[in-house]
Amino acid sequence: MPIDKVYLCLSDMQKFADVHPVIYKAEKIGEQEYLFYEKIKIVFIPFSFNYKVSLKNQINNQSVEMESSVQKGVHLVLKFSLKSIGHKTEIVEEVIVTSNFIVKNIFHNILKKAHKKLFKNIEKSIH
Repeated sequence: MPIDKVYLCLSDMQKFADVHPVIYKAEKIGEQEYLFYEKIKIVFIPFSFNYKVSLKNQINNQSVEMESSVQKGVHLVLKFSLKSIGHKTEIVEEVIVTSNFIVKNIFHNILKKAHKKLFKNIEKSIH
């Protein structure tokens, strides 16, 4: 996967929503701010909600950082670092969840599953 195409999937919020398994819409509301619309299931119960996301520290073909207060009392920072290795792109993800212990663990589990699928979807969209 060429690094520039992977970077585009992570830095263009419309493309990000297209490949993300639970975010179904990204609406631009400011220069670097978006409203994300998300649907998830927790213990077979569907939840739909939206939240504001700010893009931070984008470095072309190297990294993307997003920051959001997902829900009251839950602050999320996602950092994606990209590295080209031959014809492949390595993505290193750092997830920082600020919340109480139980909610933090729930969010980490949800993100781990969703982003595993996200990275597969990025690969499929590029090939």
